[in-house]
Amino acid sequence: MKSEPKAIILTLPLQVLAYAAALVLVSIAAYLSASTPDVADAASMPSAASTPSEVSTPSVPSAASTPSAASTPSAVSTSDAVAAIDEDDGEEYAEDGPSMANFVPVNDYESGQFTDVSPDEWYIDLLVLAYRYNLMRGSSADAFSPSGDISIAQAITIATRIHCIYYNGVDEFPSIEPGEPWYQANVNYALDNGMISEGTFADYGKTATRAETMYIFSRSLPEYEFPPICTVNSLPDVTATMPYSGAIFMMYGAGILADNDTQGAFNPDAKITRAETAVLISRVIIPDLRLSGNTFG
Repeated sequence: MKSEPKAIILTLPLQVLAYAAALVLVSIAAYLSASTPDVADAASMPSAASTPSEVSTPSVPSAASTPSAASTPSAVSTSDAVAAIDEDDGEEYAEDGPSMANFVPVNDYESGQFTDVSPDEWYIDLLVLAYRYNLMRGSSADAFSPSGDISIAQAITIATRIHCIYYNGVDEFPSIEPGEPWYQANVNYALDNGMISEGTFADYGKTATRAETMYIFSRSLPEYEFPPICTVNSLPDVTATMPYSGAIFMMYGAGILADNDTQGAFNPDAKITRAETAVLISRVIIPDLRLSGNTFG
């Protein structure tokens, strides 16, 4: 009978130690969960369209803004592709290394959110995708300015975000130094990663042409992510000796671009609209939206 107290005395410390160990494990798990960054937090990401220059972008009608401009309906149903994308909504970036799977929606879009964009517009589905993937935002809280143009700096900012997500799974750029323009971090990234070279563009604030935009966007992904799915024999207003012609031909071949007018012209020196930009970058990051089987020339 005298041994019973000893058994109790030996048992209690073991129970206390087990309980303490469980508390430690729970604390460690809670700490790790709380310290994991949420890469889908759109508020923490710099936005090409949320910069001061985006807000001040005027709504300028463009000769390149017709529904046939780079937006001919694809043989692949856009609505089906968008529905498939909706199934992935809310997922975190999928891959650690370079991958098209790194592109996932991070923003919610409410119907009528942009009061200057009709739900019946030819570009509405892909404009919404560009917004949901956080590549473009509105020119203001309730406007998108679909007919407005974009600058060289804005095109580079969009392209670097695509490049950074593809290679790193998230678009994060260093903070700019006091006195630097809003786009400097993105231009530095583009220079450091060989997307552009010093002197490629003399004025980052100028309005981008269609040719310049195609060159910039063609540098957002490695060339093998633009496999040819169309036949490009010739274009009526683009020759092999023209600036950026290689990028233009590649984007036609990859199904990013379609006929710009009834003559099949590209209009390389015309402005590109914000709506067209949204359509093109949606096709860049979502291959199922690209236009296949076309023959040019």
